[in-house]
Amino acid sequence: MKTTRLLRLAAGLLAAAALALPARAERELTLGLVAKSQGNPVFQAARIGAQDAAKTLGAKLNLNIKIDWRTPNEEDAQKQAEAIEQLVLSGAEGIAVACSDANKLTDAINAAVNNGVPVATFDSDAPASKRFVTYGVDDIACGQQTMDELAKIKRVVEKSVPIAEVLLVLDATTGQNGLNQAEAFLEQAGVTGLVLTKLDGSARGGFVFAVQELTGIPVKLVGQGEGIDDLTGFTPHVFVRQLLE
Repeated sequence: MKTTRLLRLAAGLLAAAALALPARAERELTLGLVAKSQGNPVFQAARIGAQDAAKTLGAKLNLNIKIDWRTPNEEDAQKQAEAIEQLVLSGAEGIAVACSDANKLTDAINAAVNNGVPVATFDSDAPASKRFVTYGVDDIACGQQTMDELAKIKRVVEKSVPIAEVLLVLDATTGQNGLNQAEAFLEQAGVTGLVLTKLDGSARGGFVFAVQELTGIPVKLVGQGEGIDDLTGFTPHVFVRQLLE
């Protein structure tokens, strides 16, 4: 499944890159792949899928296609932006990027496109950018299906043991999408507390107030990252003071 998806993504990038590629004897293409993080197994699978797609398309089109993997060890949008710039300077004919932060990557994507390098996004989009295509799943439909399944699990568990706490984890960078997720999940799972991740800026701080107004459910934990070690207990007056400093 993952290989098939990356094959389609690579095919789209290849088609766009080929249009801008000058005629030359060696028939080579370099496509940059900038995922969110090295440690995420999803993106390691994407890397393998892209390499398989390169071999398949290369054999079909008589091209030598190289996948130039430029992914930061941990999620870091600034490093992703630098990777896009480096790929442009090194002569990549196309770039695919999974955006850790659309706002921080839009300028880098636009600069690449303005320099004649087509950019596709996958997994996470930068909708305000000049990327020529985005590839992913229907997040709303996927979320609804996931929540239905989680609600079933909750009902089964409750038959054997009472559930004291149901925590909903939300990514503070997702904005309105995150609020939609929260609203849909509340209908299914009986959430008693919220956990907010990637809460490292004043703009994202506003997400706390928005989700509280929508749900009325207390925030229990917050974190600048998304790992368990990044989370701390949420104290409202401390949080407000930090926003105002």
